[in-house]
Amino acid sequence: MIGSLTADVRSIDDAGDREDLLHKKMHLELVANTVALKDVVLPSKPWELIAVGAENRLTTGVPGNHVIVYRGELRAAPSVDAKVHKAHKVVVKLATRARSFEALIREGELYAGPLAEMSNRAVPSCYGVFRVTNRTVVDDENDCSFGCLILADLGEPVESFAKADEMFQIRLVNVLVELHHKMHMTHGQVYPVNVFDKNGWPFLVDFSRAKLNHQCKFLLERDALKEFGLDVKPKFEDLPCKELYKVTEAVNGWRPSSFICYNLAFDVEFLESPLDIMDKAPPEFTAEDAFEDAHEAIIKYYNKWMPATGKGKAHADALEENRVSWLKEFKAERARASRG
Repeated sequence: MIGSLTADVRSIDDAGDREDLLHKKMHLELVANTVALKDVVLPSKPWELIAVGAENRLTTGVPGNHVIVYRGELRAAPSVDAKVHKAHKVVVKLATRARSFEALIREGELYAGPLAEMSNRAVPSCYGVFRVTNRTVVDDENDCSFGCLILADLGEPVESFAKADEMFQIRLVNVLVELHHKMHMTHGQVYPVNVFDKNGWPFLVDFSRAKLNHQCKFLLERDALKEFGLDVKPKFEDLPCKELYKVTEAVNGWRPSSFICYNLAFDVEFLESPLDIMDKAPPEFTAEDAFEDAHEAIIKYYNKWMPATGKGKAHADALEENRVSWLKEFKAERARASRG
């Protein structure tokens, strides 16, 4: 555990054109109950937080939240043998207002509290929240640093949930199920920018909008997605948890509950009843067109959403073998309906 640090703090304008040194050799003291360093070896030696320049600025976060995010390094102080204590690559969330610093303390307490069990497994290691003890005002009271939250650097966030590897998608849903059901917490911002891929395992960051005491009604066990992507998407009222529902939807954890044919939406139950689909064909469709479009829609759905089942190929093969008799049956059915 690091008890104190020294650091330089810099301010950069929104365009990234101007960088000003606000504080040099700032003293940072650890805020209690904000450290979660599971499986991270960190000897109690003097450490320095190496300040970063404009090129390492990651984001300003939500507009108006007065938190700037940088990349940096925790290095052994010059008095310590740097060869013995390797530098730790970190991300620094720097608060420039007293209120935003209080929010960082809350986030640090979450990492050290309910999220501690997930540290270095599904959330980043947290080196702690540090309060500035020698803060000095440069221009006015609003132009200074109050403290920072230091987390392990996980690299770059994922680009898209839908394009991620299927195993990663399953693991992401399982991590959220654990967060909701075991920690009774919602994240609040499960977007690609806040999800990282560490050797195939999802890591969540930015718990600034997390909520506690969540009683999740999304009834899935951690291994519930054994048939990932094969189950039909349920109605929201059947699994009423907005966060898990939206994420499972985003990773294609369910297949669509309907498909399109004749510019009409059909429930997936119609996949097993081609004749019932054809009965809904608009009157301007010939029997041949209605027949071909219905079977094409069925095969397309199977191939896109259930490729591993082989149902698309099986239906196409059966159609090729039985096209004449099936079409004859449909024409006869249509003729009877028109006479009735």
